[in-house]
Amino acid sequence: MVAAREDNPIGWRNAAIVSLLFDSGLRSGELCRLGVCEVDLSERELKVLIKGGNTMPGWFGAATTARLKRWLSVRSAWPGIETVFVGIGGTTPVRQ
Repeated sequence: MVAAREDNPIGWRNAAIVSLLFDSGLRSGELCRLGVCEVDLSERELKVLIKGGNTMPGWFGAATTARLKRWLSVRSAWPGIETVFVGIGGTTPVRQ
């Protein structure tokens, strides 16, 4: 169970973040740099840039896969940004 409201895009993003961190053991910086092209939902695998500039594989479970799919379906509203997780809110309205 993830302690995030999952009834809006911010909640979907936050639930995907918490779930992925828990499943994969990524550091926060690694999570922030994670690119969309580095995540394979069908294999439940990712490649992450770690300290020293090397890449390392990581894995995640079915619940995280479902949360990532839901987030990525909304995240497509931010074309041209390569990272999986983007900020929502601030002074810029959310595009839906």
